[in-house]
Formats: sequence, C-alpha cells, structure tokens
Amino acid sequence: LRLHPQSTLCQLVVRTLAMGGARNFRLAEVASALLSLTVAAVVGVDAATVPANVRLFFSEYAEGSSNNKYLEIYNAGTESANLGDWAFPTVSNGPTTPGVHEFWNNFTAGAVLQPGKVYVIAHGSADQKILDVMNQTYSYLSNGDDGVKLAYGTEADHVYVDAVGDFQADPGSGWDICGVVAGTVDHTLVRKTSVTTGNPDWDASRGTTTDNCEWVVYPKDEWKYTGVHPGQYVTTPTQAALNCSTVSPVSISKVQGNGSTSAMVGQVVVLRGVVTADLQGKYGGFFMQELDGGDGDSSTSDGIYVADASVVVSQGDLVVVRGTVKENYAETQLVDVSAVAVCGKAPLPMPYFLDMLPTRNTSESILEPLEGMLIMLSTPVIVTDFYNLGRYGEMTLSSGWNVVASQVFDPLSKEHNEMYDLYRDTLMLDDANPAQNPDLVPYPGTGMTYENYIRTGDTLTNVMGPLSYAFSKYRIQKTPGFPAPAVQHTNPREETPPDVKGRLRIAGFNVLNYFNGDNPGVAFSDSLNRGASNADEFARQRKKTLSAIALVDAAVVGLLEIENDGFGAGTAVQDIVEGLNTATAPLTYTAVTFDVTDDKIGTDAIANAIIYQPKLVSVVGKAILDSSVDPMFLSINRPTLAVTFKEVSSGNEFTVVINHLKSKGSSCVACCADPDSTFVGNCNGVRTNATKAVGKWLKTHPTGRSTDDILIIGDLNSHHYETPIQTLITEFGYTDMIDKFTSKEMSSSYVYMGLASYLDHALASTTLMSNITMVKAWKINADENQVLDYNTEYKSASQVALLYNDGPFRSSDHDPIIIGLYTPRVVPKQVTCGAIRKNYQSMDCCGFPNKVISNTR
Repeated sequence: LRLHPQSTLCQLVVRTLAMGGARNFRLAEVASALLSLTVAAVVGVDAATVPANVRLFFSEYAEGSSNNKYLEIYNAGTESANLGDWAFPTVSNGPTTPGVHEFWNNFTAGAVLQPGKVYVIAHGSADQKILDVMNQTYSYLSNGDDGVKLAYGTEADHVYVDAVGDFQADPGSGWDICGVVAGTVDHTLVRKTSVTTGNPDWDASRGTTTDNCEWVVYPKDEWKYTGVHPGQYVTTPTQAALNCSTVSPVSISKVQGNGSTSAMVGQVVVLRGVVTADLQGKYGGFFMQELDGGDGDSSTSDGIYVADASVVVSQGDLVVVRGTVKENYAETQLVDVSAVAVCGKAPLPMPYFLDMLPTRNTSESILEPLEGMLIMLSTPVIVTDFYNLGRYGEMTLSSGWNVVASQVFDPLSKEHNEMYDLYRDTLMLDDANPAQNPDLVPYPGTGMTYENYIRTGDTLTNVMGPLSYAFSKYRIQKTPGFPAPAVQHTNPREETPPDVKGRLRIAGFNVLNYFNGDNPGVAFSDSLNRGASNADEFARQRKKTLSAIALVDAAVVGLLEIENDGFGAGTAVQDIVEGLNTATAPLTYTAVTFDVTDDKIGTDAIANAIIYQPKLVSVVGKAILDSSVDPMFLSINRPTLAVTFKEVSSGNEFTVVINHLKSKGSSCVACCADPDSTFVGNCNGVRTNATKAVGKWLKTHPTGRSTDDILIIGDLNSHHYETPIQTLITEFGYTDMIDKFTSKEMSSSYVYMGLASYLDHALASTTLMSNITMVKAWKINADENQVLDYNTEYKSASQVALLYNDGPFRSSDHDPIIIGLYTPRVVPKQVTCGAIRKNYQSMDCCGFPNKVISNTR
C-alpha cells in the first residue's frame, strides 16, 4: 500500500510512532482507518466525499500548436459545484515522488460550475477562439507529458475523480491513448458521450484501442466542441419518452422570442421542425426550422441551432427534439439534448431573401429575427475581408465597398462618423468547419489555388445557408445540399503594371520585411529577424519580390521594410540589386549608398532604401533626416531618405523622399506623451510632427541641390484627411497625386479589417506636379489573400505547392505605387523621299533619291 504523505492514515502512523515507537502502534486504529478507506485512498489520497449530485470530469483536453492548450471540465450532475472545493493538481514530466502531485492548482475564487455546463482552463496566449470560451487562465498546461488530475477536497484531504496522464513516471513525449502513439501530444481529446462520470484510473480511461478507451482523439487544433460538451445532459426522472407523436407545446419562434435573448433560457422544451443544415460531422449539431412559415411574425425567428450529434440526422428530416434552451455566446441554441426522433422527410422552407445587408447600426434589429433560419442574399455582395479565410474558412461580406472614413472626411467631422455607421459589412460567410487551417481553403468553388483565386472587391452571388451568430458576428454557414456561392471577378488581377505614361517611372515598394540571412545581417533564427523563417521561405519570398520589381521597370525604386544591414556585399539591398540585374541585364540597377555608422540607417531592424537605373538617372545629392537633424522627428520613425536625381537624357533634376513613419498600432503615450486615438490610430501626433519636420527640412534643400521638384513617397501610416498628410498639403504646399489622378474615394493600396485605404503616398511639390503624368497603385498585393504569400507555416504540403507561384501576386501586403514623370518626347516618324514623291507627286522634294527625312506632320 502506497500512502499519500499527507493522508490521514499516513499521519496516524507518524503520530503513533512518535508517541512511543512500534510497541505503542495501535493496530486497532490502523485497521479501523484501513476499513474506512475508499478505492481512491488506495491510489494515494484520503477519503474526502464528493457530493452525490455533483459529477465533474474532464470533458476535453487539448495540446495544440504554440500555446493552444486547454482543459475542459463538465458537470454532469444535477447540482452546482463550488469549485473552491476542487482543484486540478499536476506533475511536470516525471514526478519528484511517484504517485504524488507536485503542484496543487486551485480554481478561480468564487467559481461555480452549474449542471450541464463546462469550465475551460486555457493558456493566456491561446487562440482567440479558445479565449472566447475560457473561464480561467493557467500558464503551465501540459506539453503532452505532464499529468493532471481532478481532485475534490483540500491538498491534505482529497479524492481524485478523474485524470489525464498519471503521477507515476515520465511517459516520454506523451501517453498512448485509444491506440494513438503519444496521443496526448499534438491532439485534442474529447470524452465520449457514453462517459458520464470521471475515471481516476488513467490506464483504464485511455485504453488501448478506439473501442475500449473513453476518449475520441482529434487532430491538433481541432476545437469543434470547445466550450460545450455535446451528448452529455442532466436527466430527470420525470422526462417522458419522446417519439414522433410527442406534442410540442412551444414553437421555435416562441423559444426565440422577439428580443436579443430568449426568455426561456434554462427551460427544457420539445421542438418540432425540419433539418435545414446537417453540420453534425463538423460542428456536432444541426439547424432546424418550423414548417409552413412558422408563426408569421417577422420579429421572431423560426429556426434554431441544435447542439447534438447523438442521433444522425440529414437535411430534410422532420425531427422532434427535447433539449434545454441556452444563450451560447449570444446565439439561442438547444443544448443538453436528451432525445431526438426522426419522423420522415419534409420540404425545406423557402429561404428569407435579403436584398441588401444592413448597416452596422441596424444589423442586430434586422438579422437577430433571422437567427437560425435559412436566408439567401438576393443581390451580389462584395468580399471586403478574408484575413481568416485560410485559417478559419471565413470571409466578410458587404453591400458596397468600404473605404477608411478619414481618407474621405476630416476625422473630427460629423460626416466621418456617419460614414462608418453606413457601412454594410455586417455578414460573414463561414465554411461550417471549426477546424483550423483546412487543407483545402474552402473558397472559391472547390478550393483556392494560386490560379483559382478570390480577391477583396470580388462579388459573390448565390449565397445561401442558415444564419448563425458566433464570435460577435452574424454568419451564413456554407451548407451541404445547397449550391456553392459563385465568385465573379469584379476586381480582376492586373497581370502587368499600369501604364503611367511618363518618360521615367518612380515606384514605392514595401518589400514585407525582406531579410536575407546572416551575411552580414541577422540569421533567420534570430529574434531580430522579421521576415522569412528559413532559407527555403526566403527563396520563395525573393522570387516573388524580384518578379514584381522587375516588371515595373522603374528608374527609381524606394524600398520599405528592408533589412537594415547596410549596402555592401551580402546585404539585403544588394541582394535585390543583384537579383534584378540577373533577371534583366548586368548593371541595370544599383543602390544609393549612405555614409552612416555601422552601415545602418537608424536603429530599427528595418530601414528605407533606394535603388535606381544609372542608364536613366544619376545621383547628384542625398541626405538623411532623423532625430539628430530635427528633434521633432522622433527615432521611432524610420529615418527619411532624400535623394536628388538627374535625368540622363534631359538634365532635369528632381528629389525623391522615401518615408516610413510610426505605425498606428502600439501606444505612444509612455514614450512621447501622444494620446491614443480611436479615430486615426495611435501616435498621430508623432507622425504629424514627423511630416512637419520633413516639410521644414526639404525647404532647406538638404541634398545640396537647388531643385524644388520634390516627390514624397512611402508609407506615412496616415490617410488623406489625417493631420500628418494635411500638414504637408496645407503648410508646405504639396499635392496628393493619388487623389488628383484616381480620387481618394476610390483609391486603395492596403486593406485592413475590411477597410480599404492608401497609406502609401505620392505627394508632389507645386513645381513638380505639372510634370507628373499619372499615379496608380499596381494592385497585386492588398486584395490578394495572405495564404498565397511565401510563408509555409500552418500550411500542409499540398497547400505549399498549390498556393504558391513565383509571380508578383501577394509578394507583399501593400501594393506598389507607380508614378509617371515627364511627358515622353514625340519620336519623329522616319520616311523616305520615295514615299513623299508617291504621296505628293514631287520629283525634286529631296536632293537625292531615297534620302531619309523627318515627317513632321
């Protein structure tokens, strides 16, 4: 018998021996204590008694990628559990003392677990989908080889009721479970619905096959059941048998009600309806809807989601279901289902036709009465955001294109606020699959590839499915049995750069953290590396970047987000130059170099750089603006570079100024006393001071050349009507050339959270403005999905192959801005005298036959 060192029996032995040694050891007391032990005491704990009507056990365990780890505990009893009486003790790898916990972990003070509910303990840096259902954070969840048990009582007097792993020995990388080798690593474990109580015997619980274990083993990062334990429910002796003749005393519409939440939460109801969407295989449930149009009240929904997969149903089945009404994260559902009867087939109800998506401030009043019902969008909708398409299979839809309001109106104006309220980006299209990183990205059609693409700005038709609500968004779930949404490329790819008409082309390129390894820069594994994770990824990134820049064929290229490792051999900028010269012709491009300390421009890991074609332009002056030149230009902005070029063919001089100002993300309150802003993003004051410093600096002709022809390009992290841009326009006389040529209302080179804008600018001085022929973004990046970029993380082998191409699309997250400069000269047409004689019947138009002259007509 192995005794817990703090068990009652062990303490009794210690006390008895201390009072007089073995001769005073009272066998009768020992025998009495032994007889009082439960089975739990045999495995090393004392005889605390679990309340009879409380049945807690581990319903789910996940050891996933990164910090995506959690434990889920379910109360299958009929009484609430005060979690202050419970704990989840653990050991790390092999225990210090076999059979004994190393860490006694308590639940959050005051926590109570109601019958039929779950309690989720998760790592604080887990995926947001886990955190959304999390009740408590714990940073030391298992890496697959750490045992955890569920205990009732105190550390000195407790009983184990369940376990994942054991406290006996280090299992290596993890424990085998259900026949899966090391299944506690890189898997999600869900308790079978047949299990209704905990099992402290881990060997019996984990079994050796899928048949004799108590768990279902799912792949890594499969979280379909997180936050709800399907198949488990609280039974009461009064529930009558349910069959197809069972009368439903309430309707679905009655359960839904006409408010944002059901008035019947917690009540057990019997509902009758037809299955409109069978999602049991993925989500573990189905949608059902009333027959014959429901109650005819437009303020109440006729549909509901049933979180149950215990009885197999199919679309079109007529069902009778008994379950408990629950508001699951603001969606009315039927959970804790105790019975489902399938009663033949019934016609599907007609979908509710939605002509236009509601605005943001009317979405709840319009969509909430449709929750759970079949709906169909009767007009095309625009895809405005698909950031999570590759990971979660979801896209944001809108009735109309949405531009950042501060690009069109003053952020402090009434019109600015009204513009946001009128956006109709209030619906998501979901693939009805909770799995992350599906091997086949679900849209468009049968799945995305590099050639079978979808872009923001494209439109969808034939969008139909049940309306759900999850993660604070209304969603149409893609449903088997309905036609797939059809994609129309209303924002097609531009295979070649736009024609900007100029004799010279100037371009601003964000090269998306172009880090080429540790010669002389940082290694791919270095924490300062912001780009490719390894040489293979960098090779993919390099091909895409060079493809895009080469096709533009600009005389001058401003590069942003390039590794700040100097200008010599092996540096990132020289790598681009050499790659372009290989792709085009030797000596086509060269880099502008600067005499700076340690060959670095500023102190950030990334910098700005400029490359150019010496056959077209030459460098005649250059300068750097940083905080040492003007304290208003704070060092959290990347130093601005100004280079004056002379056109080889004409001698014209012009100055290109490349910028990358502080982002809108992290706060500037602590560093710079710059208040955070919900209107224009953080650090607006820092950026405004920076552009003011740029404007003053350029008036001094810092490159040493007297030309006033100045072009400001780069990522100013500001929109047209925000003060950094308005400062350059109103105080220093620059003109927004993107607005001049394509309008700020329609232009974009970046998309963030479904809102299009241009943070990358082309601002011209008064004297240069008349020489600019056109400005356009080459839309190869911002509208493309990020699954098409060079990264290989979170992609299967087939995705790495299918989604990648060496071409320019998704070479970065910003579109390049291309500026045409100087009107091309008219090349005279060359003709012969013979042609002129023929046309004008003149035999002596030239001094001698066939002399070539210029035709000036």
